[in-house]
This record gives sequence, structure tokens and C-alpha cells, in this order.
Amino acid sequence: MPACIAINKDLAAPQQDADGILDLHERRGREWNSVNFATALNRLGRYRLKNKKDPRLRRLLDSVTESITHGEWEARHIANAA
Repeated sequence: MPACIAINKDLAAPQQDADGILDLHERRGREWNSVNFATALNRLGRYRLKNKKDPRLRRLLDSVTESITHGEWEARHIANAA
């Protein structure tokens, strides 16, 4: 669990941009939990993505879908992602 806390701090850092979030998922996505995914989606929603067809974004969204499908998300995680 401490890794997920550190990841969330990285995701929420003021200097973090969309590319940084996608890169972080590429490097450490297997360690992410539902809170990390919700934070990433929330933050990405604030940015204009330069390339909406970026394969890193597709991989992140696939990971989110898998996490939701496996029942790892609670209502608050979904609300936080918005």
C-alpha cells in the first residue's frame, strides 16, 4: 500500500502534466490501485491531450476497465474520477 500512496503523490504533484501521468502509468501501472486510477483520470480530464490516440492513453484506459471489471472500484472512486 505505501507504493500506492507515493504514486498518488506523484500523480497529484502540481508540476505533473498529462505526459507525466501517462509515463508514470507506463513505468508503474502494475502497482496502481483504484485510487491511483481515479486520480489519474481526474487529472487527465483537466488537460488538453495533444494526441487523444496516444497508445499510452489506451493502455491506461484498458487498465482502468480491467480494474473496474474486477470489482476494485467503490462508488467514491468513480465519483473522484469525474
